[in-house]
Amino acid sequence: MNLRYISELYCLQLNTIQTFIMYRDILTRIVGQNTELERWVKICEGSPRVAQAVGDNLLANPDDLLKAPTSIPLWDRFLHSYRKSDALDARQIDLVSQYLALFSRFGYEHPVNAEAEFISDQIHLADPSIGWARFQEIIDDLRSRRVLQGSRTLFFVPKALHIYLWKQFWKNYSRGFNFTEIFTHMPESLHSWFMSMFKYAGEAVIVNKVVA
Repeated sequence: MNLRYISELYCLQLNTIQTFIMYRDILTRIVGQNTELERWVKICEGSPRVAQAVGDNLLANPDDLLKAPTSIPLWDRFLHSYRKSDALDARQIDLVSQYLALFSRFGYEHPVNAEAEFISDQIHLADPSIGWARFQEIIDDLRSRRVLQGSRTLFFVPKALHIYLWKQFWKNYSRGFNFTEIFTHMPESLHSWFMSMFKYAGEAVIVNKVVA
């Protein structure tokens, strides 16, 4: 095996371990030792801000770890940065993000672009003002800020943001959501990525009603 590759792999693993320890230390400092720490650390991937927010919520909002602190629009910062967006622009970004969050990941670039096109079609049905061109603009913006990562197949970072958006979708758009029809017509390659998100249902009672 190439020595350079081994060296790069070792550095990557070391960095991952150091990052894990950093987030664990943030949470431990706030809530002390807990058997659930490792699970909480995993959803904070890539963001000390999220680790701090999750830790604060473990104390203040133990029933909703992903609730944004009242003083900081945490999730808005990820989606909209610090820029001022008009109401329509912000609503479109939120809508697209919540639809994308239905899937643990999705294909965007050729040859897996059919997955993104399906999601775009569903969004267009919900809001005709968001066509394929606008959909791509929003995707590219989220990629430029590293909220969406990946090359041909994209996924949200951090995981806590993804889970939050997924729950927001079911809160906002579950009424009239035809589970059977949508699942039947989506590309088969999306099936497992769609179903895998339901492990995060937890307290999302509205989701339990949809899949009952």
